[in-house]
Amino acid sequence: MRIRSVLSHSTQAVAEGALISLLVVGLMAGSALAAKGGGSRPSGGGSGSSVSVVLLNSTDGIAHYGQQVTFNVSTTVS
Repeated sequence: MRIRSVLSHSTQAVAEGALISLLVVGLMAGSALAAKGGGSRPSGGGSGSSVSVVLLNSTDGIAHYGQQVTFNVSTTVS
């Protein structure tokens, strides 16, 4: 009876580990695909974009934990 309980617990632990692994891999793959971008590029001419960080309440020009930042985003894609 004790062996059955240990095997059952071990099987559940392995299944939980597999589920967690699948979730982590799925999140990593989703992030990689999102970062890659998608859709079609316009034909002819290039496109440009920029992102810059604006520090709202920094005293030394460096972002620190708990401080506020915002972003300036611009693109030439129409």
